[in-house]
Amino acid sequence: FHTPTRMLKQLFHKKTFDRIFHENYSRLYLYAFHITGDAEVSRDIVSDVFTGLWNQMGRIDEKTLRAYLLTADILERCYLERKTYAETAALLGISPETVKKHIIKALRTLKKLYNPASLEES
Repeated sequence: FHTPTRMLKQLFHKKTFDRIFHENYSRLYLYAFHITGDAEVSRDIVSDVFTGLWNQMGRIDEKTLRAYLLTADILERCYLERKTYAETAALLGISPETVKKHIIKALRTLKKLYNPASLEES
């Protein structure tokens, strides 16, 4: 049985997901393609990202989601477009220190994902 409140939450989550998907799919695909060089693998990666997001929609708040998307945007500008922290900060309307913090956090996360033993060395 779906209550009106639950139905409204589901509708909100679907609309939010649709907006996030349409605003970010192309950028994430291009980022994945730049890394993999394979269109099919890139589509699979982005599909997995959005599937994971959909499965977490009721548990992820929008602030957390925005932080993830901002980090992806920062990584794209700094690493793919080869922009400096200051240039990236100016484009995104944030401080260079915020750019640096997002980069550090993202690199720590990637290091943990791809080499858990390396964290013991840190």
